[in-house]
Amino acid sequence: MTYPDGGIWITMLSPIAGGLLRIRTPTIVVMLFVTSLRGCTAEIHPSQAAHGAAVTSDVSPAVLSSPQQLQRLDRFLGDLMKCRGVPGLTISVVVGNQVILTREYGSADLEAEKPVTKDTIFGVASLTKAFTTLLLAILLNRQGYTWDTKVQDILGDDFRLYDDYLTSHVTIRDLLLHRTGIPRYDLLWFSGKMSREQLLSPSHLAPNAAGEATGHLRTQMKRVKENKTNKDRKSPINYSSRLTGEKRQPVIIEGGLQSLSISHLPCLKPSDDFRSKAIYNNILYMLAGHVTEILGRRSWEDLVRDEILIPLGMNQTTFFHDRGDMAERFAKQYAIFNGQQTELDHRKFRSGATAISPAIGLCTTASDMTKWMEFILSKGTYKHNRRLEYSDVMDDAFTSQILAPNMYYSQIQRPRTPVSLTLNTYGLAWLNGYYRGYPLLSHYGSFPGFFSMISLLRIYRIGIFSAINGGNQYLPYTINSLIHTYILDLLLGETPWIESGHFQDPHSEACYFPHDEYKDYTATSYVMKSQSYWREQDIYIGTYVSPIYSDLTVWRYDRRTGDRYDSSAAAHLLGRTDEDYYELRMRYGLLQFTLYPQHHDPDKDVFIAETDHRDWLIPSLQIHFLVRETGDEQIVESLELPELRMKSGGSVFTRLTGNRSDNNLSCYSHREDDRESLTEDGSDGASVGTRTSRTGYSFYLSLIVVMIVTDSVNIMLL
Repeated sequence: MTYPDGGIWITMLSPIAGGLLRIRTPTIVVMLFVTSLRGCTAEIHPSQAAHGAAVTSDVSPAVLSSPQQLQRLDRFLGDLMKCRGVPGLTISVVVGNQVILTREYGSADLEAEKPVTKDTIFGVASLTKAFTTLLLAILLNRQGYTWDTKVQDILGDDFRLYDDYLTSHVTIRDLLLHRTGIPRYDLLWFSGKMSREQLLSPSHLAPNAAGEATGHLRTQMKRVKENKTNKDRKSPINYSSRLTGEKRQPVIIEGGLQSLSISHLPCLKPSDDFRSKAIYNNILYMLAGHVTEILGRRSWEDLVRDEILIPLGMNQTTFFHDRGDMAERFAKQYAIFNGQQTELDHRKFRSGATAISPAIGLCTTASDMTKWMEFILSKGTYKHNRRLEYSDVMDDAFTSQILAPNMYYSQIQRPRTPVSLTLNTYGLAWLNGYYRGYPLLSHYGSFPGFFSMISLLRIYRIGIFSAINGGNQYLPYTINSLIHTYILDLLLGETPWIESGHFQDPHSEACYFPHDEYKDYTATSYVMKSQSYWREQDIYIGTYVSPIYSDLTVWRYDRRTGDRYDSSAAAHLLGRTDEDYYELRMRYGLLQFTLYPQHHDPDKDVFIAETDHRDWLIPSLQIHFLVRETGDEQIVESLELPELRMKSGGSVFTRLTGNRSDNNLSCYSHREDDRESLTEDGSDGASVGTRTSRTGYSFYLSLIVVMIVTDSVNIMLL
């Protein structure tokens, strides 16, 4: 953008600042800067190419129409599905505004021998995030907001995060870039009981022990009852808007109450400094979806349907938790357990999918996804050159804005392979990178039994979508990455890298790539299972509770009879105390584990909890039972999941004793204790109120460096 004083804005990646710098500086300095970078690889290149017009290329849509190439593709995909254990696959490819390929393979339902067809619906999981981002672009633009609007400016003073600084500074852009510093906390929705309204509801509004509404909750329920007479709402949700100056009312949901004070979110402790790095977070995309509900005065589901799906003609797209009359068209979800295809019960995942639907909830067909890809590749044009309310603000979504090296671990990388696929920066719900040097936009989606991927070469207006309903893979995008790079190679006139002669046996490479990780993934468990118990199993049995997560239950399991004993007394009463036939098991929501003792210290016993069904979600956890010894008495007071401590805090589950009300389960009291312990030694004295972080120092260092080189006076850290 040029300014009257001759300065222009340039955008550059600052490894010091940990983000992108937008700098206004004299034109001559920019010319020198660009000249100095000529011939170098810069992270901003993907966004520059993506924003530009499509270029002339040798890409030929006809390449995938020839019988010879189709047979080649069919053979590769058939072999890949067979050796990887993929039940069903659907793909679609667009070039420009032309759909050049839709293809279906395998089974949607193995037991019923029902094939995948053009009408089969697959879950796309995290590809949903781009729809939420577009919806936000529409609503923000319509009401005069931007990506950099503070979330609190939209949700009001009831909105709270872990500390005052984060609450008052976090923006819509921060949520979408995963740069709040708050880790995933995925165990919240793995609980199988946590709904969206519970994740967004304040714990202090819970009913009392008698199940009666108290205080503020009673007042809100009265308002809800009064508002239920309003029949004009399309959605069972009633919002008041900050734009009208009305006092915000609670949300009416069929069968429950959701308060807009969103007070559960303050329990989510950051693990890293604000804006210091990208940490993938589904729950905060759910919060972004909630922002759309406030702006649009309707549910996220209704808004996505009315603002995006219907205008684009995506009539075969629905939601995981709201299948309606499309239920029979859904592909079954599968996982391979002990070498056998096992159908997953989708009902188990309904609660979690409902809770974070704005992050993972859409389900669709390959045909519908061609409309989505055409829309993105044509910058918002659809149906006879009509345009959705796309706006220039949406272009920002495709720009590299933060390094994200851990979101997509590329297994297709030189020198292991003859080409490289690199996706190491993030826009707003889009991974940015390169394939064979071409700028690429992509994202993958993963959910139990559903794995999907979208890849866009916007410079050539190429779009590829694929989805599978199971399969053996070390990472949730391995199979789809192999499919996409194979199709891209055909379209670009290249020999597919896996058939390029780099490998002695291309078929074997496709089946077992990447060999080292895949070998570890498919091997027999390395968990030591021969270690004897050091103490009576009885002392571990019980229910363990957390101020953040759902309950975790440990019990004794009889391998001979399949009986479960929730107390030692029950087993002793029946005379079944031989520990050679018993093992400890643990359940957290949807996940069930078998506990294997590993070693013990004076103050803790270390176990490995391995899932009964090997799954990519959480295959195993390390468990520390914290033991207190008083004379001859041994008491397990709590257990800890160290992995949660490293990633998110809130890792201790206290053993429930007596009535639940006698146990201090408030996350607020735990937060105060945590803050006191941090500030006593001065290690984190700025965690509340003002925050002076490494990010802040990096920013000022970057500012000084740039001002020395130029006479810049306007710098903004994105």
